[in-house]
Amino acid sequence: MTPCLVQPLGTSALVSLSSQGLLIPNVPVLHVNGMWTLKADSWRDIVRHWTEGEPRLGLRVPLKDWPHHYYNGPHGRKFNTKYYQRSVVVTEFLNEFRGDEQAFLKAYGRATGEGHTRLLKAILDARKQHRGDGERRRHFANDVCGRLLDATEQQA
Repeated sequence: MTPCLVQPLGTSALVSLSSQGLLIPNVPVLHVNGMWTLKADSWRDIVRHWTEGEPRLGLRVPLKDWPHHYYNGPHGRKFNTKYYQRSVVVTEFLNEFRGDEQAFLKAYGRATGEGHTRLLKAILDARKQHRGDGERRRHFANDVCGRLLDATEQQA
């Protein structure tokens, strides 16, 4: 395991973090062709960043391979929340839905269409409502998403 050689978070530290592959790209992603990932597809970028990394964006080490001190060390404030949020989306997709995109979209399709932030909230709400019961969560996730979107529309 390579020790982390990160300085306090100043400009030079950010360059140092990036050069080490310690960067969690923002989503939606800006692609080489100048186009942005659609909000509805941003969760796929999150899964790719977790499983493969994305060197062209500075993420040389996939998030799943990050040692604990990368997101909880001296620069933890920069990465901890973002890392946690990404892990929630990815573990729901890969563990609960076993990477079955069709089942995932059936459960969370309405939320995915609104982007990764709405998807994260829908997953967290579904987990609260159906703790430890991934199978039941699958069937009720769209109901939760629908209530979230309806509540948002009523507030607007």
